[in-house]
Amino acid sequence: MSNFNQIKMKRLIVLGFIAILTITVASAQTKVKGTLYKSDHWADIKGKGNWATAMDNPTKEKVEILVTEKYIKVTFGTKVSNYKVVSKNRFSAMKMDYNVTLNGTSYLISIADMPNGTKAIGIEKTWMVADITDVAEVDVNEQ
Repeated sequence: MSNFNQIKMKRLIVLGFIAILTITVASAQTKVKGTLYKSDHWADIKGKGNWATAMDNPTKEKVEILVTEKYIKVTFGTKVSNYKVVSKNRFSAMKMDYNVTLNGTSYLISIADMPNGTKAIGIEKTWMVADITDVAEVDVNEQ
């Protein structure tokens, strides 16, 4: 084998090793447990002026709320908000409150088990997602 071919072979081996290492590192991301809540509507309390009006006239679009120990990712249509969890408190057997921050502002996100067997999630005077029946435990890459 000529010197030139040996150099090409060494380069291919090194590039192959780098590719394998990159794939291994990328696939070794830390997975965390989360709960994913899905709906097809939400109540824009802030935008519609009050809770009753917002609940009577919900915004119809895809809703996904992913809750982990460190963050709560809320998706309304194409708008995504990533709230950082500061603390959580079990308010009662049926309600968990999360103290969160978004862009330096503090909020309280509540998740409640409703009497009819559904879930409700919201920020008081801001938004609410009620009658959630699509709930799944998921593994997600840590952010």
